[in-house]
Amino acid sequence: MTAKSNLFTAVLLALLLIYTATASAREIRGLLVMGHEVRSLQPCGEEQFYWLKLGGDLCQQLQSAVNDLTSQPYEVVYAELNGEFAARLESGFGEDYAGSIEVEDIRVVSKQDIEACRRGRLKPDPETAAVVETGTYVFVCHTGLAFIARTSLTEACVFLPGETRKLLPMPAETGSRYRDAFVELSIIGQAAQLARPDGSVQWSRK
Repeated sequence: MTAKSNLFTAVLLALLLIYTATASAREIRGLLVMGHEVRSLQPCGEEQFYWLKLGGDLCQQLQSAVNDLTSQPYEVVYAELNGEFAARLESGFGEDYAGSIEVEDIRVVSKQDIEACRRGRLKPDPETAAVVETGTYVFVCHTGLAFIARTSLTEACVFLPGETRKLLPMPAETGSRYRDAFVELSIIGQAAQLARPDGSVQWSRK
């Protein structure tokens, strides 16, 4: 095995570890409020409010997504996050909440499903909201062809041999779907398909 192939293998393993860490986080659904000195989540069907612990980039992503959907300060939106429940903060703005949530990724931010969340009953509408899976994926087919996809709240970066494409999230009945003018990526669990907009499949892995 050459030094170049060793390096490629190491990169794939590192990316797989990133994806495994992301996938292990718990999915948390709730009503989100973002604003000055406030970033809280009330889990669907519950009465308690939790303070969100976010890194700088993730906080900016979430605030931007909320700003795009709201017109009033402290307006409630529906959110699905990957994260873990943690202890109540001992100081700062978060000390008045029941506990905290350490957020690892943002899955969905939407104006849909707010009332269903309050009642503890959720039926997401795929026609009105894109389902966004966040993480790093390494897809390898039986022929040895591989590509890497990094997905976030706002885009999917697909690293193909010789080129990188940035795709936008699209509504999907199941899994996640992203596309640009030339290519479309579908991810359902550990399966993926890369196709042209006319439906002709360029690459698939099941």
